[in-house]
Amino acid sequence: MVPAVPPGIYVTDVRTNPAEVKNGQYASFQVTFLNTLGITTNYSWYVKIFEPDKKNSFGETAKVASPIPSGSNTLSFPANWKAVGASPCKQYSARVFYIAPDYSIQEFPKPGGDSFQYYFAICP
Repeated sequence: MVPAVPPGIYVTDVRTNPAEVKNGQYASFQVTFLNTLGITTNYSWYVKIFEPDKKNSFGETAKVASPIPSGSNTLSFPANWKAVGASPCKQYSARVFYIAPDYSIQEFPKPGGDSFQYYFAICP
């Protein structure tokens, strides 16, 4: 039996498009959200890019305001983030954030509460 997930918005998957990101290329992110609130909820959300073992992000996508419907849904960003600085290939991680009603920056967790990190490489 699968345990119930508390009401909330969670990230369950992130992918880049294209799948193999090249240096200097514009890339988009596809994020799969799990909305267990039972209603569509609007969020202003975006993806932050991190170098390995770094606390602060070095880049981020533009923010997008969109509804997140109830259930599991995949939402895509336009390709507005340009991959830079990879020679040779370099590893990065992506995490999904939103702007809360009090204007604080919050991270969408994965079910279970931990941070969802998507690992990808940028190559020449």
